Amino acid sequence: MLRKYISRKARLKERKKQWKIIHQEKPDASVNHIHDIAAIEEAKRTIGDYKLKTLSTFDSLSEERDTLLSKHRELFNCWKKLYYLQEAFNERLKAVRTEKEQLYAQVISLIKTLREIHAEIPSRSIKAFPYIPMLNTDAEFPEKKIALEKYTIKEEKMQRPRLSLLPEPIFICPDEEYEVLLLDEEFPETIDISSEELPSVSEKKIKLDSIAQDDTSLLHLSDDSDSPWELEMKAARVLRRIYEQDCILRYIQTSYENLDKKLDKLEHDRLDIVAENVNINLFLLTLRQEYIILKEYETMENMLHDKVNRKIDEIIAIKQKIQEITDKADSKMKEITKLRNQIKDITSEYMKNISEDEFRNFLCRIFKKKYKELKEDDETTTTTETTSDETNSVDSKETEFIYFDVNTCPAKCDKELYKLAFSMREKRYACEHKIKDAQHIMETLQKEAEIQTKKLKIIENDLKAHKDDLKLFMLEKQGKLNNVDVTVTMKLHQLQYLQESDVPTKVDDCVVFDKKKLSKLYARIQELHEETLELYAKYKRSRTHLHRIKIDCNHMSVNNKKLKSEIKQRIMEKFGQNVSVTELYETILRRMVYDIKADLNETTMQFSKRTNEIKECYAEELITFKNMIREHTQKLSFMTLLVEEQSKLKKLLRQHIASGEKMLELEKTYKNDIIKLERILKNQMRQKHLFQEDIKNLKLKTKLQHPIQFRDIMSWNDRDIKPESEENYDENWQNDEVEHTKSDEKPEFPVDAEDIFD
Repeated sequence: MLRKYISRKARLKERKKQWKIIHQEKPDASVNHIHDIAAIEEAKRTIGDYKLKTLSTFDSLSEERDTLLSKHRELFNCWKKLYYLQEAFNERLKAVRTEKEQLYAQVISLIKTLREIHAEIPSRSIKAFPYIPMLNTDAEFPEKKIALEKYTIKEEKMQRPRLSLLPEPIFICPDEEYEVLLLDEEFPETIDISSEELPSVSEKKIKLDSIAQDDTSLLHLSDDSDSPWELEMKAARVLRRIYEQDCILRYIQTSYENLDKKLDKLEHDRLDIVAENVNINLFLLTLRQEYIILKEYETMENMLHDKVNRKIDEIIAIKQKIQEITDKADSKMKEITKLRNQIKDITSEYMKNISEDEFRNFLCRIFKKKYKELKEDDETTTTTETTSDETNSVDSKETEFIYFDVNTCPAKCDKELYKLAFSMREKRYACEHKIKDAQHIMETLQKEAEIQTKKLKIIENDLKAHKDDLKLFMLEKQGKLNNVDVTVTMKLHQLQYLQESDVPTKVDDCVVFDKKKLSKLYARIQELHEETLELYAKYKRSRTHLHRIKIDCNHMSVNNKKLKSEIKQRIMEKFGQNVSVTELYETILRRMVYDIKADLNETTMQFSKRTNEIKECYAEELITFKNMIREHTQKLSFMTLLVEEQSKLKKLLRQHIASGEKMLELEKTYKNDIIKLERILKNQMRQKHLFQEDIKNLKLKTKLQHPIQFRDIMSWNDRDIKPESEENYDENWQNDEVEHTKSDEKPEFPVDAEDIFD
């Protein structure tokens, strides 16, 4: 009942705690989260807060400071970047220029082929020639203006053979098909040489041309009319030449278009390169201004840095000296402790040697004499008889009343100990001299260390002053460097206007974002969008789960109402009124507690009687236990007497050797003793068994069952044991010992005797 009541109370208490925690964890929609509020406040406080290098926290002595060398390196890298940017664009432009030049030559050769094609095809199929791009050598090839030619001497020019202005015009037929099909109809007009172009032509060449024309005319005289095969071949040739014309014109047009695309791409890239060149030039301007400022402050800055570095080197050197001095002092201190330990060892060793001698005080006085240094006025040395600091003075009670001379050894004194006192004293004197020298060196080292520490403090103060001067100088220099204007190219999406939606008149009213941070923020937008989608999906799942929970809650509330109504009805049927179960438990427990308190006196009386009975039994058993202990002690004392007798007999056996008759008599007596001892052993085994039963009864707190047997066994039968005279007893034991020593076999014990040893 009590257990049920306690578990019910604990369960109700735990349920209240759980409901309290659930109500506390329920979020409030009208209140922001604490971490979000702190983050918003931190962002408002630190927005646009850029720490400049003119603040007091700026480290002017850092290794990353700007120098002339680093600034010159930046200038050189900037120039190199500008050069390579322009050179890359020029290389691309030169490649397009060479392509245009090649296209120009190719178009001219293709126009010549088109003229040949136009001579063979009908006039309705002839298409106009393409536009030939013009090459402006002055604008497109400026390097030709400054090109150098090799100089030739006039004599070399005169010696050269004079070549004809034009080569000899030789007509070459395009192909055999043309020669067979179309050469008789029309003369090739592709090579049209006028009289102006040929100012002087030899008669021999004219004759050769006329002979060639006569030969071709003779070939065509036989065939005045064309065959169908020839007509077909002519039509196929015309179609092929028309197709060739179209292919050539299409190729020229695509080449022009590709060249125009490349030029447009170059024009587009040129604008970016021009903007980049402008930015680089502006950056070069800022670098030059910073270089000029650094050059102005370089000499003074180097002087201040040299002073600081010099003082730092001096401090390091002094600290090294102090460290060396402290190491030397530590070594000397260790040496002193070692020497003092040696003195203690010498004194302890000497005191052990003279501890038992009667002239101990005299020898101690010799050993403990203190060394006195020589004086300049005295010729002889004198010593005092005071004791050393390390050992205790000899007690006045232990001093001898007779005076002995230290320089002479007394009559009964050991000479070796007397000499040992002087040798040990000399060793002690040597150790003391070494200690004094080490202490003197220690004093000098301490003085030197104090001097070096004073120097160190002075140099540290100077270093602090130099560092302050350098810091002020660097702040002044950095202030001038910060005043240099820097051009920064930004895009409009990098500017955020917090107060007004329209674009302000000044750019100073907006906040500038870093490019990397802005890219991170834009990436974060995508992440937030994905997170919102995930949260929305989670929200949908939570809504469905909440709907199910609400349905379950409604169902559970209906069941709870039904159960409560049933419980109330049962309570009304049983008790006639509405009663809570916990109060019912409490009333029942109160009644039970009252009943227990009422019956408490009777139970205490019963338990007190029971305890008294148990105490009486315990006292009786304790008396019996004491008697048994007493009897066993008597037996142990008897055993010790027997052991003593055995030892005496063994001594006697070593002295006398028994005869044969005595050995026989002793054997008889020994056998009789063995029989008697076996009887005693049986009685003791019975007694042991009874003792074990008594112990068991005492443990179980029951009454004794064999009191009469116990008395019979405890009463020893004196008739069984007849002790002989002491002499015969000793002789018998001696003979027995002799017999055992003679025989090689081991004596056999009875079974009961072996149980004793067990």
